[in-house]
Amino acid sequence: MTNEQIETYINQIKDTIDEAQKELAEVKTITENDPTEYSFLLKQLKELEGEMESYLTNATPEQKAELLVAREFLHYTEELMIRGI
Repeated sequence: MTNEQIETYINQIKDTIDEAQKELAEVKTITENDPTEYSFLLKQLKELEGEMESYLTNATPEQKAELLVAREFLHYTEELMIRGI
C-alpha cells in the first residue's frame, strides 16, 4: 500500500472517531437522541477496525506505528460508545 493510501485510512479513522465522540457527547446531553447516527458511526468504527490488518500487513515500520496509535484510539472510542459513557 502506498503512503497516501495509509494516510487516507488513518485520516478516515480520525474523522470517524471525531464524529463518534461528538455523537456520544450529544447522546449524553440530549434525552431524545437519534439512534440512527449513533448506530451508523459505531458500525463505521467496526468496519475500519476490520480493515486494519490489511493495512498493517502492507505498511512500513513507520506507518505501522501510526496505524497502531490509530487502532488504540479506534478501540477506545468504540468501547466508550458501546458502554454509552
